Amino acid sequence: MCTGCDCLALGPNDREPICDGPGVQCLVDPCLNKKAACDSGRCVIVTGSSCGAGTVPRRVCIACGPAGGCEQETDCARVCKQDADCGVNQTRCLEGLCQVQGCI
Repeated sequence: MCTGCDCLALGPNDREPICDGPGVQCLVDPCLNKKAACDSGRCVIVTGSSCGAGTVPRRVCIACGPAGGCEQETDCARVCKQDADCGVNQTRCLEGLCQVQGCI
């Protein structure tokens, strides 16, 4: 990043911007939860994710394997306040998300 943490949508014929500063390191990816889209022939940044209502874009383990380790992961974690919010599977409400805790 140049002088700030920006997320830019560049078209196939757009040139990379010239950095006019010393550069900075970003604490968070400036394109997190954003993607490039075409709007009237222009490349633009749009926010959002493909996750449904009640979920957030977060990779979590939702099933342990029989020999240990995570067998099944999801990219859209269900938001919860208590274990009962997670349904009948073996996930628990940990840190506000339905997930399994450390598969051995």
